[in-house]
Amino acid sequence: MAVCVVVSAGLFAQGTDSEKTQKVAAAGQSAMETPDQGGYYRSPMDIRLLPSANFAETRPGHLHAGVDIKTGGVEGKKLYSAADGYISRIGIAPWGYGRVLYIAHPNGTTTVYAHMQRFTPEVEKYVDSERYRRKIHNVDLYPDATRFPVKRGQLIGYSGNSGSSAGPHLHFEVRETASQRPVNVLARGYLDIEDDIPPRIVNLYYIETDTVGVVPVYSKPRLLGLKKIAPDNYILNGMETVEVGPRGYFVVEVTDRKNDSYNTMGVYGIEMTVDGEPTFSFKLDGFRFDQQRYVNSMMQYDMQTGQRNQFLRLARQGNNKLPVFGDVRNGGLVMPEDNEVHPVVITVADDAGNLSELSFNIRKRSRESQFYNANDVEGVQVDCGKSFVWSQPGIEVTIPADALYESIFYRQSPTDSLPDTAGGNVRNIPRYSPVYNIHDKNVPIHSSITLSIEPDSDLPESLKSRLCMASVSDNGQMLTSAGGKYADGLVTASLRNFGRFCIVADTVPPVIKPSFAKGADLRNAKSVYFIITDNFSGVASYSATIDGNWIAFEQGKGGRITHRFDPARIGYNGGRHELEITVTDGAGNSKTMKTEFIK
Repeated sequence: MAVCVVVSAGLFAQGTDSEKTQKVAAAGQSAMETPDQGGYYRSPMDIRLLPSANFAETRPGHLHAGVDIKTGGVEGKKLYSAADGYISRIGIAPWGYGRVLYIAHPNGTTTVYAHMQRFTPEVEKYVDSERYRRKIHNVDLYPDATRFPVKRGQLIGYSGNSGSSAGPHLHFEVRETASQRPVNVLARGYLDIEDDIPPRIVNLYYIETDTVGVVPVYSKPRLLGLKKIAPDNYILNGMETVEVGPRGYFVVEVTDRKNDSYNTMGVYGIEMTVDGEPTFSFKLDGFRFDQQRYVNSMMQYDMQTGQRNQFLRLARQGNNKLPVFGDVRNGGLVMPEDNEVHPVVITVADDAGNLSELSFNIRKRSRESQFYNANDVEGVQVDCGKSFVWSQPGIEVTIPADALYESIFYRQSPTDSLPDTAGGNVRNIPRYSPVYNIHDKNVPIHSSITLSIEPDSDLPESLKSRLCMASVSDNGQMLTSAGGKYADGLVTASLRNFGRFCIVADTVPPVIKPSFAKGADLRNAKSVYFIITDNFSGVASYSATIDGNWIAFEQGKGGRITHRFDPARIGYNGGRHELEITVTDGAGNSKTMKTEFIK
């Protein structure tokens, strides 16, 4: 059952700047937390805080769990503990948060510092000892509460660009420790960031809907042009009243930014009223990580993909379990029962209390008309609440119950060939099945579906262990790995999206490029690195030894893995040493390199 946050009517009503800030801050508090009026948390950096992304920005598949803070395009800025506590978790990985610290605080919260460049020397020593003890490159450690106590303002490390980071910055979070639920640090006033800019309402769309069987069908989005009449006030451009169908909903395209930071950011909340009564609202104060994929149902997914602005549905699908919705009447659908004019007000709030308002009227159109055609209801009806298996010669698709956000008319067809083009990697990767169109890539999937495809009958036995699934780009020129393995005559993969897929064979081992020539004199070097790359399925693992002793690497951008020499683990006396490294890709192809150096 979804847990709903109740938003009182008129939560985002216009008022003074102080009143607006208090309303948004109050809306953001949970039973445990209140706005940070006492200054419990200090800034994690001693620089002016300019964000590049804010809390709960809606992105396909997830919500942004913290605030990204700019570091001037460089790494190495000093990071400080936001409050007294202890380091409760330490992570190192080439993906996600990269190098990350978690600090637990006595008030029941945990602060998170992600994409770091390095930790303090004592923490680095502890991490290295664990990596070598366990013989693993990436770690997720939970030190004892007494091991690394920290005070408010104590140096904890340096900012960086590690993990899934597109540039140097600090990703900062505050979580409720017991649940690890991240909360909105800006709406609660935990960071001092300047913002007196109201959110921008870019466009408004109307989508009519109906149901055929158990499957909802939709009209194409109708763009309703807007006109800004004040920095925080909008009306429709060229009309006062929108004619709507018996059932439909609005989609708003919105964006926000902060003072002196021109990055596109997300909004905090939206409220819609019809005839002065609240019909839909949400506010993004917090969420559980296991719920965040429901954001696909919160956005207008087919319009959002590839866009930086937010395309948000002012309607809630029935199985959306995000605990962010307040007043929702009829699922947010606009359902006028008469031909009278009904005033609509859409109010958009950011996390600093700035508001923007769009006002217009709606009226039910006088004549009924069917907005969908026969093509819209072709296919096999799939009830999202039930499991579904579609099996034909050469292919099987399994969609578990609740894997979809709503019921669909499932469609599937094969495409026997791809364009013979010079671009992309299609020519270089052998394919061993037709390309299958699996429903529609613009329909989101909540949990994994299973796709099994039978390879060509003339497939050589030697290639079966190297088969995997490939996703085909829209233009047919690029193939990307979708995982999967061969077993019992089929290649089977778990997928998180619909699209076009086929079977390919990856027979090419990874490539290893060292940073030094064989026999190089490295007596003055503190580290060495290799660039490891793969043509298709990606690097799955790597391992290396010096003189037969296991050594740790840390993976950075572009396939670069770096080893820091540690004389305490391997004795270096100016002699010759042998380094052996093995890299394996996702299809099981391996490459081993042996080289020598002097140190």
